[in-house]
Amino acid sequence: MPGRTISKKSPCILTSLALLPVAVLVALAIAAPAVAGAASQRVTFRTDDGLTLVATWYEPPSRPAPVVIYVHMLQKSRRDWDQVAAQMAAEGIGGLAIDLRGHGESPGSPQDYTGMVQDVRAARRFLSSRPEGAPSRVGIAGASIGATLAALASADDPAGLVRRTTLIVPLVSSSASSTSDASSTP
Repeated sequence: MPGRTISKKSPCILTSLALLPVAVLVALAIAAPAVAGAASQRVTFRTDDGLTLVATWYEPPSRPAPVVIYVHMLQKSRRDWDQVAAQMAAEGIGGLAIDLRGHGESPGSPQDYTGMVQDVRAARRFLSSRPEGAPSRVGIAGASIGATLAALASADDPAGLVRRTTLIVPLVSSSASSTSDASSTP
């Protein structure tokens, strides 16, 4: 549309050529039917503030393997990642899809955003203790608020375990991207 531009410096989308293969796999997994034979197991782990969170562990075919923590959107659950995590596990990347506090099977308040950052940190600690994964090869994938939580947990990683972070965020409408157009709208 004339007069409407999207800034190339927009923080709405973070991309990297290194993440392109992951993005392609995510897109294919979303469009594909569930992967048969991908082993998964319900697991639990504790946060620093004492909550027991529920997650699904997706077993890779060989060990040790890189692992991904999957963080869902607000008012969703770990089950939203089932197809993606199963496909990635079939491709050799283990996964831990977590139910954030107050979501899915996990107790707590769904408005405790500070606590949700603790949830992702606790998932990272849980993975580092498992023999199935390679604790030095951890990634975090998050959608919507899960992307924010993934970024915060990745930035606060004193041991340097998190190697990759994939953030899936909604696009802002182009009508909100131009200040000149926004100022002329009643």
